[in-house]
Amino acid sequence: MATSVPLLAILGLAKAGFAFQSTEAALKAQHYEIRVEGYLRNNWSDWFEGLAVSHEEDAKGEPVRTVLSGTMDQAMLHGILMRICSLSLPLVSVCRVDVAGQTDEKP
Repeated sequence: MATSVPLLAILGLAKAGFAFQSTEAALKAQHYEIRVEGYLRNNWSDWFEGLAVSHEEDAKGEPVRTVLSGTMDQAMLHGILMRICSLSLPLVSVCRVDVAGQTDEKP
């Protein structure tokens, strides 16, 4: 009978200090904020799987970044990032946001 071995263990990366999540933890949906340079109208929400579309403005009040936010699992996150890539939008940051609204990761 075959046993599954995490890829990081096979590559020896686990011993090098790289951490990895169990499959169950990786599949859990979490809230993310994805920032891209430029302005996308709110009607792009449908193309981005229903994520909320908002904007960040500069000092003059002009929109300079688009923020896509919502709850998604890893598969959906990767799909959204592929769509951003296909539009050639410059990616600014991807942040996982906890329930209280504090970001777990810095851009």
